[in-house]
Amino acid sequence: ASLAGKRFGVLAKLFGKGPEHEPVNAIIRTALDALRAQGAQIVEIDDAEFDSDLGSKRLNVANYEFGPLFEAFLARLPTGPGPASLGAYVAAGRYPAGMSKFLQQSVAWQDPLAMPEYREALRYGDTLRRKMLDLMDTQPLDAMVYPAQKRPPLAVGDAPRPERNGIFASALGFPAIDLPAGFTPPDAGAPVGLPVGLDMLARPGDDVRLLGLALAVEQTLQARRKPPTADRR
Repeated sequence: ASLAGKRFGVLAKLFGKGPEHEPVNAIIRTALDALRAQGAQIVEIDDAEFDSDLGSKRLNVANYEFGPLFEAFLARLPTGPGPASLGAYVAAGRYPAGMSKFLQQSVAWQDPLAMPEYREALRYGDTLRRKMLDLMDTQPLDAMVYPAQKRPPLAVGDAPRPERNGIFASALGFPAIDLPAGFTPPDAGAPVGLPVGLDMLARPGDDVRLLGLALAVEQTLQARRKPPTADRR
């Protein structure tokens, strides 16, 4: 695969603006420079609607769909020692503490797929889907690129934060792939540095073409690193 002449849209609102975001921003910008050096064209897209904080609130249909889908999944399983319902699963308490609010809410909602908030999330998703396709057609763009998340990975036990950008691919139903873009500088908390991912998103049905582009990007960046060998002494 070749990057010469390929056009990538960079969603500017999916980059953080604070000092805590600089390690990720620097790595992604360096990666984009490497793509330019291979003949790719980088198109900045500065649109307020393509923002992870806004998207996590307005596009999140999972809050409403999880309960009915989980119940349907359990109903298809053969009878066994596992929970027979979502309520039984939640009552058993065998899940991470950070999931408690979400799961309790899923049990409490009687008919979440009929809630007006769910219908509004679906409508907004349709609107944003059309906007994304129009943008990719009029520019024209081969794929969108952006950091997988605005900050480096969380430490175990840290509180979750809504700065992950994967919401767009999952909510819109577009094919996307995450590639290694580099590592943050080593420090006391991460002596080997933390991985930073570059997301690439394409039109529906362009899965194979996206994989070809991803291969070219991965070969250009050469950012993959083998996991450190565990000390088993």
